[in-house]
Amino acid sequence: MGFSHEKSLPLIQKLAETCKMFNGDFTLLWHNSSLISRKDRELYGKVLVGV
Repeated sequence: MGFSHEKSLPLIQKLAETCKMFNGDFTLLWHNSSLISRKDRELYGKVLVGV
């Protein structure tokens, strides 16, 4: 979607919370080829901790 790291995290958290509200399963597909930069890895870590 082309979002910045700062804009992506709240969106991912909102999607996860919405799934939880409806007792759904939140599945995250994150290609390891997208974990090249430090910022990418930090965002991925924050998503895992927050979800």
